[in-house]
Amino acid sequence: MKKNTWSLLLGAILLTVSACAQKTDLEKTEATVSQQTIRDHIYYLASDELRGRNTGTEEIQVAANYLANQFESYGAKTVPGADGYFQPVPLRIKTPATAASFEYSGKKFNLNEDFLIVDGTSGSFEGEVVYLNYGLEDDYDNAVVEGRIVFVKAGNGEVSDRRDILRLSREKYELARAKGATGLVEFYSSPATPWAQLGSSFNRVNITL
Repeated sequence: MKKNTWSLLLGAILLTVSACAQKTDLEKTEATVSQQTIRDHIYYLASDELRGRNTGTEEIQVAANYLANQFESYGAKTVPGADGYFQPVPLRIKTPATAASFEYSGKKFNLNEDFLIVDGTSGSFEGEVVYLNYGLEDDYDNAVVEGRIVFVKAGNGEVSDRRDILRLSREKYELARAKGATGLVEFYSSPATPWAQLGSSFNRVNITL
């Protein structure tokens, strides 16, 4: 009988100590963070002053510095070898062209209405073109494309989804450049994605790794 009594007593003591420890942790949390503090952080980061904190803007850097200062004030440790609380990540920012012209065989084409610029840099070119079906690897067999513009059909004859066509377009561009071509022109025709909808994918700032 005494053995059972001591067991119950020991259990009660352990429970009481555990409850006290939980209460102490709760008190420490309440003393460190309050609803108002959390609200202030959220309101500042979501304020009009930071303009949405878009990637690559001054406002996102202001927000990052603000968070770094908060980490430091709470005593958060930095990662060894890192620049404080920051980790550099190189990004590629691509802005849409505001003006461009394209002319072939005496016909002029207008930007956005007739053609879109998918990738590349500013410049001009006048010279020969070569047509290579869909512009896939096999289409380059025995073809001379060095210094020329390659004309191809969009897609590969099987895909119709806009995302698949755009993915192939980027792969074709890299392939044409690797083969020494000056540029790549794709002829797009897909009822699944209207031209205006396709254009919206390129007429905005794109940020990629």
